[in-house]
Amino acid sequence: MPNVRSDRRGATLIIMMLLICMMMLAIAGAFMRTSAERRNAMDASAQTDAFTLALDGIDKYIATVTAVPASLPDSQTFTLTGGRVVVTLRAMRLSATDTTLLLISRGENTTGNSYASDAAKATRTVTQLVRWSAATMQLPAAFVSLSGFDKNGNSGSLSGVDACSTAPAPLASIPGIAVPSISTINLAADYTGFTGPIDGNPDNTPVPIGTPGPTGTAKDSVNIDWAGISARTALTPTYYDKTTSPTSGSWPTSAQISGTKWPVTFVDGDITLPSDGQGILIVTGNLTISGSTQWDGIVLVGGTLTSNGNNKLYGAMFTGLNVILGQTVARQAVGNGNKTFQYNSCDVAKSLTPFGSWTRIGNGRTDNFPVY
Repeated sequence: MPNVRSDRRGATLIIMMLLICMMMLAIAGAFMRTSAERRNAMDASAQTDAFTLALDGIDKYIATVTAVPASLPDSQTFTLTGGRVVVTLRAMRLSATDTTLLLISRGENTTGNSYASDAAKATRTVTQLVRWSAATMQLPAAFVSLSGFDKNGNSGSLSGVDACSTAPAPLASIPGIAVPSISTINLAADYTGFTGPIDGNPDNTPVPIGTPGPTGTAKDSVNIDWAGISARTALTPTYYDKTTSPTSGSWPTSAQISGTKWPVTFVDGDITLPSDGQGILIVTGNLTISGSTQWDGIVLVGGTLTSNGNNKLYGAMFTGLNVILGQTVARQAVGNGNKTFQYNSCDVAKSLTPFGSWTRIGNGRTDNFPVY
C-alpha cells in the first residue's frame, strides 16, 4: 500500500485561535452580565428612592395641609432630599358624615443615580385613601357661664338657633344659655334678669347644668381642658397678648384675624376687646366688649364678661372657666344694649379647623409599576 502521510502542521495555531476566541467571548459575556446586573441594581435603587419619595410626599402633604382645601383637586409640590414630589388631593366622597379623599403622590428621583446618565428620571406613583376628621366641641348652649348670668334689659338675643346658612336643614337649635343651678333642690338656674332674649331649645329659658362654684358639678359638664389651655400647654396660640407688664406680645392686626384666617388669639390677663375678629379667643382674666364690636368663632374666658353696647358674637362663648381651676368667679354682667350672642356651627367649625386630623384608611394604598 502506498505510504499516506498526513501533514498536521498549522493545526495547533488554529486550535489556539479558537481557544482565544472562546475566552474572549466568555470574558465579553462576563462583562455584559456584570454590566446588566449593575444596571438592574442601580435602576432598582433609583426606583426604590422614587418610591420612598412618593411615600414621604404623602406624609409631607398631611403635615402641611391642615384642612380640606376649599377647591379640589389641590396640588402641592415638595422638594425633598433626593428629588421632588407632586401630591394631588382629589375628592372621593364629600358629605356631612363622610369626607373621603384620595392622595396621589408622584415621586421623581433627581439624584441621577441610574446606570445610564441619559436615562429618564426614575418615578413612582403611590395613592392613599384618607379621611378628614373635623374637631368637635361639646356645646351645652350657645353661651355657657360657670358663674351665673345677669341680663340687664329685655333687648338683644341669647340664641341657640344655628345662624349657619349652610348647615344641614332643618337648622339645629341648642339652648341659648346654660348656667349653674342654685342647688340640687331648687333647680332654678343661676340666672337673673329678663328671659325674653333667650331663643333656642328650650325657648325663653336658661338651662341649668349643675351646682355652682369650684366644688359644684357644673364645671364637670364643660369638656374643656382649661388648665392646659390657660397655661398654653394644651395648644399653641397663633397670637399671644400679655396685658400686664412685662409685655410679651400684642393684639393682632385686623388682617391677621379676618378673611380666611381663623387663628387662636391668647390674652393673658384682662382685656377690652380692641377690634372685630374671628377664630378662637382665649382670655385668662376678664373680658369687656363695648360698642359694636363683633367676634366670630369661639370665645373662652376664665373670668367674667361685661358686655355694653350693640356688640355681637356668632359662634359659642364660655365664661367663668377659672372655676375649673378652683377659683371663685363673680357673676356675669351683661349691660344694656341690643347685643347678640348666637350659635353658629359654621364659625365654630372654622375655628376648630386647625385641630382636625387626617386618617389613613386601612388597605387604601396602591402602588404602580416603577418607571425609569
